[in-house]
Amino acid sequence: MRRKCVGIATLLLIGVALFAAPFCGSVGSQPAPSSGKTAASKLPIGPAPYQALAIADRNGNVTMKVMAMSYVMRSVPDPDAKNVLNYYEPTPRLLTKQYTAEQIQVHGRDGKTIDAKRLRKLLRDEVPVLVSMDGKPVDPLHLRLYRDDALFLVLVNQPPQISRVPQIDVAPQLVVPEMARELTVVISGLKRNLVGLECTYFITITNGPTKLRNAALYAWVPEKMHLSQLNDDKSSADRRIMVSLGDLEPGAIRSEVLNLTATEKGDYRIKIAIYSDKEMRKEAETRTTVVDDASPKLAPPK
Repeated sequence: MRRKCVGIATLLLIGVALFAAPFCGSVGSQPAPSSGKTAASKLPIGPAPYQALAIADRNGNVTMKVMAMSYVMRSVPDPDAKNVLNYYEPTPRLLTKQYTAEQIQVHGRDGKTIDAKRLRKLLRDEVPVLVSMDGKPVDPLHLRLYRDDALFLVLVNQPPQISRVPQIDVAPQLVVPEMARELTVVISGLKRNLVGLECTYFITITNGPTKLRNAALYAWVPEKMHLSQLNDDKSSADRRIMVSLGDLEPGAIRSEVLNLTATEKGDYRIKIAIYSDKEMRKEAETRTTVVDDASPKLAPPK
């Protein structure tokens, strides 16, 4: 009788345990206590920095190299041999910028400012650095992803790098339905720009039905503007740039990119011309108004 009672009690305990199991999780399955922070507070608000190579001279002036992407128009013949297809090909290029000691602020991963003396020592050789996109110290929530010895550069009183999206006056044409009746040349670029900020001008040359021999593109750089970079096929003299185009077949399309930076505010006229066998065939121009960073005229168009 006693054994029978013990067996019944055991069965009752097992039944109670099985009934309560779905409502009583294990210790490991209990939800972690909330820290009180929302997901939004754990993510950065400011933009992430971009990479560059930097080196400083003995006066604290910094030379910085960055990779930039430009877009060059290419053309291929249509299978029916009557049309020409145009497309823009992304082309990376290395840009070199120079900044005075007063234009640069540097802080470490801990957010503390690095003085000029220590900076000259850290940048004695060319090293990778991270550059703020908006001219402000990098958001602390970005810093946790980088090494302890990472350097973060802030460009003081410089236009935010995030605004360097090129603005093209003429939308790129994907298809040219027929061969141009005559030689055409178009130059387009920003109508307004900031002092010290590089401006990219897109040049498109479309030949007509006649072959051009020994063609060349000439561009005249205005006073108070300077050329950012020269490629191997470009030469410069007396503020005039020459690009050899070789022989242009009928219907051929060539595109070039001209990068200029103004050192003072003002209205600038950029003139170009196409020559063949040393004779001027076609010319074009565009204008850019350059203002300082305090001008309200740079508000984006509505």
